Amino acid sequence: MLNQQQDLAKVLETELRFLDNGGYRNPDMWRPQFIFLDSPTCVHPAGSGRPEACTDCPLIGFVPGARRSAPVPCHHIPLTKEGFTVDSLSRWGTQEELENALRGWLLAKLGALDGSGRSQHEPSPEMEAFCNRMAG
Repeated sequence: MLNQQQDLAKVLETELRFLDNGGYRNPDMWRPQFIFLDSPTCVHPAGSGRPEACTDCPLIGFVPGARRSAPVPCHHIPLTKEGFTVDSLSRWGTQEELENALRGWLLAKLGALDGSGRSQHEPSPEMEAFCNRMAG
């Protein structure tokens, strides 16, 4: 169990570093970067033709059971307390709102794993504004 937690923490830390280093904002790419799919942690990179690889993904445990057979299961991980996912934020939010939600989720999960209490994060002002925009 501890080894799985340590492995998961490494995956989440790698994802956070990639995000913080602008990995999803590469201007040299021919298309926008997809959260999780275009990260170094993905076991099923976009276009690999191996969607069954998602069952081996360390993030699959965060995907609601009903969405685990979706073409991109990780895009259905609830990132906010309101239930916004990569999928919903990519459709209705901005890149900044999506990245802020992802950062908050990663910090919360890392905090829960290491017991630091970071898991009790408050939504950022940007995420609050997005939620208000969606509700109104």
